[in-house]
Amino acid sequence: MKKIVIIILFNITLNLFSQVDFILNFDFEGVLPIEEIENIWIDDLNNDDEDEMYVLLSNDNDGYWKLFCLDLVGNILWTYNQDYQEFSKFTNGLIFNFNNSQFFVTRNVSWIDYEWWTDIYFDFKIYNWNNLALIDSISIFSTTIHSMGNQSSYSLDVPQIKPVMVNNMLKIYVGDEITSLWDDGSFNGGSISNRMNIFSFNNNILNFEETIVYAGANILCYDDYDSIISFGYRSIWDNYPDTRELETSQYLKTISYEFPPVSTDILTLENKILKLLTENDTLYTEFGLLVLQTNDNSEFFYQCYTPDFSDTLWTSYQLGFLNDDYVLTNSTCVTTNLGNNYILYFGNLDNNYILEVRNRTTGAIALTQSTDINPEYIIKGNNGILYFIEKIGYQQNLQIYTLQDEIYVSCNNNQINDSFFKISNYPNPFNPSTTIKYSIQNDSNVKLTIFNVKGQKIKTLVQNEFPKGNHSVIWNGNDELGKPVSSGVYYYQLNINGRTEFVNKCLLLK
Repeated sequence: MKKIVIIILFNITLNLFSQVDFILNFDFEGVLPIEEIENIWIDDLNNDDEDEMYVLLSNDNDGYWKLFCLDLVGNILWTYNQDYQEFSKFTNGLIFNFNNSQFFVTRNVSWIDYEWWTDIYFDFKIYNWNNLALIDSISIFSTTIHSMGNQSSYSLDVPQIKPVMVNNMLKIYVGDEITSLWDDGSFNGGSISNRMNIFSFNNNILNFEETIVYAGANILCYDDYDSIISFGYRSIWDNYPDTRELETSQYLKTISYEFPPVSTDILTLENKILKLLTENDTLYTEFGLLVLQTNDNSEFFYQCYTPDFSDTLWTSYQLGFLNDDYVLTNSTCVTTNLGNNYILYFGNLDNNYILEVRNRTTGAIALTQSTDINPEYIIKGNNGILYFIEKIGYQQNLQIYTLQDEIYVSCNNNQINDSFFKISNYPNPFNPSTTIKYSIQNDSNVKLTIFNVKGQKIKTLVQNEFPKGNHSVIWNGNDELGKPVSSGVYYYQLNINGRTEFVNKCLLLK
């Protein structure tokens, strides 16, 4: 009998504490208000078997870029900064290893002003990092801005720079995001579009290969796969005094490594949303590519494509926290106690953060909970550790987190079923009360219980039959006897038809 009790308590504890927790590794406060973060990456560039973090900044007002190298406990190992030439803008850079040497590539925008127009160029440069000697560079004409009778502007951001070894030759894929605006006093509008520029580097010679339009916002490179996978988009808008028209297109392409590259359109969505979820993926050829997208009725759904894009593995309309108008902000592939076929993604609604863990092979939601962080960057080191990086405050200071423990999910939450259950609370933290909202798709017997961190039941808030739909209940911070509980972390557990579906965490502050 004693063994049975221990097993029951153990299972209750596992279900109750299926939480994703983060620990703060360090703060980085080296970003000035006038500086922009252009790139952050993690690598072992000095080959000492220890990863370092690199933070690249730029200041267009004063015309310089700056690079910090940190160890992964926050110590600054070195810094470097350099001015850039007049009539130019620094947009991105990256240090990488190639043939036992380190190289620094930069992407810039430069321009030449004439009386009535300005010519815009994209400059791509590669340096020997050891002495910053310029090895080679290419300047590519982009466009001409005419200023007769109107006001126009043109800007470029570079989301990604990806060096890839192809048949013993280095190729560098650069994703561009181009913004154009125009205004003649009575008519104004603009456009944003993506494209990918491909360069090769051989025998210290940099060559421009190709530009692929409507590609480059996200560039994915997987081992044992014969193509680059690229997401791109285009948005055009026109403003007339009383009207606004908006046209958007989203593109998913594969781009072969050969020269000239072959670009294959996999998916094109007009006036719809397409968002990649499987970042930091090393198992794409095993599990496929997962995206969030919309259909003709503007309904969201999750879809997993086969590695060759010939079919879909599954489609799920089980939206989780997106049903409550949360915005999906970032995502990454993760490993849990039940395997490496999971993704973790974050949502934000008025600075109320939430996360979910989803099974990549079935599409089922395995865990939903509130969280204290909303990372802008999620980077995987060579050691396999995930680093979750938040920008904090006006000065863009950084806080770097890692997972505190292995992510635990229950096998009960890994099967697709007809019913959908979700739960969240607001405000969180709270004092003196919080509203807990939950959704059920079918008429069900619902039990909602509050536990403390020791797993002891504090109060049963709900225990009754409820019709399908959205419901809510207020917890005023009291126990079963009506006595106020102390400040601290509490868990609320949603049980549907006798089975625990979700457990979330809340914080009472007095």
